[in-house]
Amino acid sequence: MLKEAEASRLPERHLALIDQVAEGIEPDESSLAEWCSEYYSHHRTRLAADLHLVDQNVAKGARVLEYGASPLLMTAALAALDFQVNALDLAPERFAGAIGNLGLDVTRCDVETEKVPFAEGIFDVVLFNELFEHLRINPVFTMREVHRVLKPGGLLLLSTPNL
Repeated sequence: MLKEAEASRLPERHLALIDQVAEGIEPDESSLAEWCSEYYSHHRTRLAADLHLVDQNVAKGARVLEYGASPLLMTAALAALDFQVNALDLAPERFAGAIGNLGLDVTRCDVETEKVPFAEGIFDVVLFNELFEHLRINPVFTMREVHRVLKPGGLLLLSTPNL
C-alpha cells in the first residue's frame, strides 16, 4: 500500500477525483457503509496511483474492463476521465443506486466460475486490482478469461497486496 509520502508525488487531480467520486457512492445495503468508508480511507492513495497509471498510459476513450468493481471508486473515476468503462462484480445490486446515479455499466459475474459476458479481444485495458488474492476456485480459468477479452497488445494492470 502506498504511504502518504508517496501520495505527494501523485498528481493532485487523481487524488481529488477519487475523493470526489467517493462522495457520490453509497451502498444500498447499510451494513456495507462502514466497509466502504474504511476501504476508501485505506485505499485512496493506491486507487489514485492506479488511476494515474491508466490516465498516463492509455488513450482517452479506450475500452476498459474492471474486474471486482465494488465499491466503484475506480469505475466512477475512469468514467469521469472519459474512458469507456465496463465493470464486473459478484453482487452489483449492493450498489445499484450509485450505479444508476453515476450511469455506470456494471455487470454481475462470478469471475471464478462464469465466462465473462463480452466478446473476444474488445478491451484495451483490463484492471484486475486487489482481486487476485481472493481467487480460490480456479485462477487459471479466470486469467484465461482476462486474456480472452483483452485485445492483442492490450494492457493488464494487476495488483495484489499479498499472495
